[in-house]
Amino acid sequence: MALSSKVILLSKKSTFSDLVTFSLQSNYNFEVTLLSEQEEFSTAICSNNQYALIVCDGSIPLGESEDIFISFCDLKLNIPYFVIGSNEYINSFKGRGPEVFNRDNCLNEMNESLRKYFVENPLVSPKDYCPVDFSILTAFEGLSCDVYIKLISGRHLKIFRESDLIIEEDVKKYESKGVDTLYLKRRTAHWILKQVNLNFKKVLTAIESGEKVEINEQTSSSNSFADLVNEIKEEKNSEKEQEEVEKDSSDKKEQSFADLLAEIKNEKAAKKEKKIQESVDGTFKLSDEFKKDIDKKVHKAIKVMTKANNLKKFFQKLSVDRNPDQYVKIHINLLCKITCAIADIMEWNHESTLEKLIYVSYMHDITMVEMPHVARIENMEAFEKIKDTLSETEQKMYLNHPQIIADMVLETDDYPVDAEKIILQHHELPGQKGFPHKIQTTRILPLSCLFIIAHDLVDYIIENPEWTLEEYIPICKEKFSGPGFTKIIRKLPELKA
Repeated sequence: MALSSKVILLSKKSTFSDLVTFSLQSNYNFEVTLLSEQEEFSTAICSNNQYALIVCDGSIPLGESEDIFISFCDLKLNIPYFVIGSNEYINSFKGRGPEVFNRDNCLNEMNESLRKYFVENPLVSPKDYCPVDFSILTAFEGLSCDVYIKLISGRHLKIFRESDLIIEEDVKKYESKGVDTLYLKRRTAHWILKQVNLNFKKVLTAIESGEKVEINEQTSSSNSFADLVNEIKEEKNSEKEQEEVEKDSSDKKEQSFADLLAEIKNEKAAKKEKKIQESVDGTFKLSDEFKKDIDKKVHKAIKVMTKANNLKKFFQKLSVDRNPDQYVKIHINLLCKITCAIADIMEWNHESTLEKLIYVSYMHDITMVEMPHVARIENMEAFEKIKDTLSETEQKMYLNHPQIIADMVLETDDYPVDAEKIILQHHELPGQKGFPHKIQTTRILPLSCLFIIAHDLVDYIIENPEWTLEEYIPICKEKFSGPGFTKIIRKLPELKA
C-alpha cells in the first residue's frame, strides 16, 4: 500500500459520504478527495495527481454518474472503479467493469474488495491517527474516546478526553472557525467501524433520520470498548508520557479546545508571516549578512528589555500569546527589518542607530500585546470611525499608549538614547493631525520620521499581500509631507532589489 494513496469519492457531502471517507481513511492510508460534479472529476483525473481508486455513490444522479464512468473509460486508466447505491442504481453498472456494492452493507463489502487491489507494505508503518468528521463523532450516543487535532507541524494534540461530551454547539463553533476534521487513535477508529458494520443499514438509517445511535460495549458480543481500552493501555501510558514532556512546566493545566484552536490559528499566522517576509526579502536588496546582523541585534535588544522588571510581563505575554490575531508579532518582525533597511539606504546605519530602531520596533505597542485589534488602528481618523466599538479601557489605551510606553522606557536601565522620544512621536503626523501632542512637522525627529514611514509601510504590506513598492511610494508621498519625511521618501526606490 502506498504511503498516502489518493482516492476520489464522487458524492454529495452527507453523513453517508463522511462514513465512507472515515472507512477509507481509517482502514487504509488513503487521502480522500470529495467531488460532486462531472467537471470537477474531469479536472482532477486529468491533473498530475496519481489517483489509485475512484468511488462513486448513489447521491450522484444516475445519468451524470454514467457520463462520469464513460469519461473514465475513455482515459483507459488501470485503476479500480467502485459504485455504491441501491440495487436499481448499481444494476446500471453491472457487467460494465466497475465493482458494485449495495448501500446497505457497502463498507464491509468494499473493504473485502480493496484487499484484492491494495496490499500492506511492510516498509510503511500504519498511521497512528485517523481523520474523522465532526458529524461522525456527534452521531453516536455514549461514544467515549480521546479526540485530537492536527497542527501544521504534523503534531497531534488532544482536545477531548474520554469523559468529555462532544455536542452540536462544538460543531457549529469550530466549523465556523475552519476546523471540521478531528483525529482518533487508529485502534479507536477501527473499533468504531466494527460497531458500525455490525448493522450498517440500521446505523445509517438512524443517523440520516437525525437519531442518536448508541454505541457502547453492549453493541457487540466481542471487542467491547472495555476490551479496547485494555488492549491499548500501554499505548495510552506512552502517550501520557509524551504529553507530559510537551506540557509547559509553568502551566500544569490541560489546554482548552479554544487554546489549541488558537494554536492552529497561530501556525496559520506563522505561515502567512513567512509568505510576507519572503515577499519583503524578494523586494528589498537585503543581503544574508545584513539579515543575520539584524537577528543578532534583535536578540541583544530582547535581552535588554526582558531584564527590566516593568517590561517582563509584556514580553512573557508576547512569547506565549495564543491569540489567533498575530498582528502584533508580524508587525514587530517586519518593523525590525524595514526600519533597518531604510536606515541603511539613508546611511544612518551606525550600530547604535539600528539597535535603537529595533528596540523601538518592539516597544512602541508593547502595552497592546493582548489588544491586537486596537494596535491595528492606524490613526485618529480610523480611531474615530470605530471608537464606539471599543471599551473605555481600549480607547484610553490607544490614545495614551505612546506616553505610557515612553514613561515605561524612562523607568528602565540601558535603553537607547532618544528611544522614548521616537515612541512618543510614532503616531504624530504632518499638519498636526497625529497624537498624543499634535506637534508641528518640524519638531518630529528624523528617526521618528523614518519609523513613522516604516510603520505605515509595514501596515500596508500586511493589509495588501500582493503589494509592490512602486504602488506604495505614491501613497506614501500623499500621506507624508515636510522636509523630514520627503528626504526619506525620495530614497525609498533604492530599497528595491
